[in-house]
Amino acid sequence: MLKKIYRICDHRNGGTKIPQITKRQCFLNFVEVFGADGITIVADNCKDETIDFLSRFTPNIEKTSLGNSGSFIFAMDLALQLKDEQLIYLVEDDYLHHPGGPRFLLEGLQRADYVSLYDHADKYMLRSPNPLVTGGGENTKVILTASTHWKFTNSTTMTFAVRAGTLKADQDIFRSHCAQSIPADYFLFRKLSQKGRTLVSPLPGRSTHCDEYPAPFIFNTALPFKMDPNQRPETKVGASSGSLISANG
Repeated sequence: MLKKIYRICDHRNGGTKIPQITKRQCFLNFVEVFGADGITIVADNCKDETIDFLSRFTPNIEKTSLGNSGSFIFAMDLALQLKDEQLIYLVEDDYLHHPGGPRFLLEGLQRADYVSLYDHADKYMLRSPNPLVTGGGENTKVILTASTHWKFTNSTTMTFAVRAGTLKADQDIFRSHCAQSIPADYFLFRKLSQKGRTLVSPLPGRSTHCDEYPAPFIFNTALPFKMDPNQRPETKVGASSGSLISANG
């Protein structure tokens, strides 16, 4: 079973950088795609109402007040207690996923040390903040698994899948790049690459960060959401415009 460690906080009053999308919607999407079995939630600086919401889906909630980097280290330390062969998905609270997420992660981990389902838009910008992107692309190798194409990529965010044994061997790199309030994710993954670690992401992406760099084409089809039994139906995100679509159609 895939072990899921989900970090959430109440920053931005539960919103994301995409105005139409909330963190609750991201969580409901995650539970619909990955299920609540085997999930541990790290609830960092969360209000009581957020804890109540999360408790509807799992009792496995760790309440912390550590900030971004600190809560990641806390989540990583939970993962380090697992057996080396355990597959782990460390997830931030502002991501949306397409169906089939577990299958894609398992396929990706057969070919690389680290897997991100997020095809980061900065890899395609003519003037990218990523220094290894030139002319609207990065130097890479494309491979094929049973369900999708993948590319080897130079960096990603702090949402990724990995084997526990790999994370144990690399933990010092993670700790050294989480010394500030926000993880230095680009430099972290460059250091892992220098160590010989590999990182892949699917083409097209199967998830997106809900920030200023959404994955290309991610909103071309509707995304699934778990129904919250205590609330009115949530919305689905879909269509090429990225507009919100009623869960009831």
